[in-house]
Amino acid sequence: MKFIKYLFVAVCLFIGTQANSYAQTKIGHLNSLDLLNSMPEWKAAETQYQTYLEQLSNMLKSKDEELIKEATSVEQLWKEGKLSQLDYKAKMMTLQEKDKKLAEEKAAAEQNVAKKEEELTKPIKDRVTQAISDVATEKGYTYVLDSGAALGLLFVSPSEDITAFVKAKLNLR
Repeated sequence: MKFIKYLFVAVCLFIGTQANSYAQTKIGHLNSLDLLNSMPEWKAAETQYQTYLEQLSNMLKSKDEELIKEATSVEQLWKEGKLSQLDYKAKMMTLQEKDKKLAEEKAAAEQNVAKKEEELTKPIKDRVTQAISDVATEKGYTYVLDSGAALGLLFVSPSEDITAFVKAKLNLR
């Protein structure tokens, strides 16, 4: 019987401590997309990224078109009988090699695009993350959730939106 009393007291103490820790949990939220879009440096990074992407795309598209034009020319010469079978095969092998190199360039370009995006956005994201952390610490928030994530939060209280505090920390209006 004493064992049951001790067990009951232990369970009550455990539940009491857990209830107390849950009561002290403070949760805030912000919309990271709105926050980032309000930052001039984010907009500048997006512009630089889009320019880089466009230049790279145009270069690869130009090379693609050049290869297609060359292949069409070889096919036309073959059809007109202006190429021997040996020359035709040699030119087709050359075109296949160029196509393979272009495919490798495209793969490398994809990696370069990802690196460029990381290079442009990481310092901004790090700065925002630090500001969020600072605000959460200063205001006593245990958790900060992102209300900008698609269906990440189904309900958020406007009173716990810390976006304004983070913008102030980042010196944004």
